[in-house]
This record gives sequence, structure tokens and C-alpha cells, in this order.
Amino acid sequence: MDPNSNALQFANNLSKWAEYYAQKQVVSEVWMQFLHDLKYKNRFIPDKTVMRFIKKLPKYTEVLPKSSEYFRARIIEVDDFINMKIIKNEDDGLSGIYGLSGDKMGAPPERIATSGRANPMGISYLYLASDEATACIEVRPALYECISVSKFKLNKKLKVINLCKAEIEDTIERLFISNIMVAFATPYRKQNDIEYSATQYISAFVKSKGFDGIKYCSMSNDNNGNVFNLVLFNTAMATPVNDYGTVYRKFKTTTEFQNLSVLNVETSTAVGGTKPMEVHDIIITKESFIKYQREAKQLK
Repeated sequence: MDPNSNALQFANNLSKWAEYYAQKQVVSEVWMQFLHDLKYKNRFIPDKTVMRFIKKLPKYTEVLPKSSEYFRARIIEVDDFINMKIIKNEDDGLSGIYGLSGDKMGAPPERIATSGRANPMGISYLYLASDEATACIEVRPALYECISVSKFKLNKKLKVINLCKAEIEDTIERLFISNIMVAFATPYRKQNDIEYSATQYISAFVKSKGFDGIKYCSMSNDNNGNVFNLVLFNTAMATPVNDYGTVYRKFKTTTEFQNLSVLNVETSTAVGGTKPMEVHDIIITKESFIKYQREAKQLK
């Protein structure tokens, strides 16, 4: 093998890597300036350079079939006990426990909608996930805290932007879209308009172009696009499948959740593969449930 040929190939590769990292540095600086300007200078008219790439988002369209199923989770607050379903019998005292009723699992009313990843305060969107575990992770429960999870079904065929598996050839465009993907996937401890200003702006742009929502990856779970989150701009586009949700509790690690709606010790299942535990005494009465949830919250 010709040594000169190897040296030339190495030089070419080095040149390409140098060019790539130079482009990455430039994109990073432009993106960070874009975030800063939206947060602290101009919330509604961002940098034109970044807008060139935001306007390319319609290229990553996906159509979700009617009746597609997704999941939504809510931490069960102490006052939610009256909206749960508990079945008792004379033999074991408790034979079934179910989460919040379907009408309590939808998006919050506009008057109480807080700022979120895609929505500013006062505008209500519906946040869903591809599976139970991702839905649970996204609400960030405390250890052992109880969560209600409901399955939702799309009422019609929807057109969304898919940020999970965008295949992009152009290097600069790929770097910008990658920043957008990360912005949507990154969780923040305090959800407010400042931290989510960029994703809220991008969501408003996507909505203005006639799209129904955005699919984005979950950085808290699997980040290769196999699991994902879905935000719908119209909260009526999906409805609960069952009258009551399933009760899970956070168990051990950040991705393990135990199913409390199946109370038989031998057959109880868990998202994440945890072993079942005896849970009859956790939510048998309103008083014990409130005590349990309050103790769990103190672990945060």
C-alpha cells in the first residue's frame, strides 16, 4: 500500500473533521444567541439565521393514523382520591384499584394551564407519550409516589412534525435541527416561559403552518427515537380509552414503575420489570392514601 496515499487520505479526513467542528462551533454560537435573545431581548421576532432552519421543519412531516394509541400520566394528588375507583370485597378487603377517571386525565382548562415545553401559560395543549414508562417519567414523581396512567386514542388522522428520526444530509441543517431536538427533549426543574421560550416559539410556528402537533424524543428514557413524547395543539384530538386509569408508583430507579392496579402478589406486573410487592395497605382508605402520598412527596 502506497504510504503517500495513506497520508493523503488522512489529511483529507482531518480536513473534513476540522471543517465539521468549525461548522458545529458556529452553529452552537448562533443557537445560543438565539436562545438568549428569545429569553431576554425579543420573545416574538427571533434571529433570521435560525428562522431559516425552523422554516424547514415541515420537511419532517409524519401522519399519525386515526385510533393510534398513546399514554398520559398524572401524579395523583391527595385530593384526587374521590376521582379514583376502589373495589373492595369481604375476603381480602381490596380487590382492585384504579386511577383517575377519564375526564380528569385530559389537558388542564385554559384558565389554569401553566407554562409547558410547547405551550405558554393560559394555552392548553395535550401531552402524551408512546408508552406507560415514558409517560410516568415525564411527570417526574418522587420515589413511591402514585401516578395515574391512561391510554388515549386519536380521534382522527393527524399531521405532526417528527423530531425523533429526522434524516438530514446537509451538515449545517443537521446541526441546527439537532439543537431543536435537544431543546424539546431537555427537562427543566422549573417549567416557565423563560426556559421554554424557544420550544414555545417553535411550537407556535409549527401550529401556524397547520400542523396538529410535534413528536419529540424523551431524554429521560430512550433517546434513539423508539420511545417518544407527543404534544397535540388541539386537546380534543385524543380521548381516554378507559373509564379509569391504571395506578403506578415510582419504584427504585428513575425508569421503574410498579403497577398497583394488579394487586395479586404473584401476577402483579411492572413497567421496567420490577418484582411485585404486597400493596393492599397502601390505598385501602382515603386516610391511608393521603398519608402515603404526603410521605412520598417528602422524599423529593
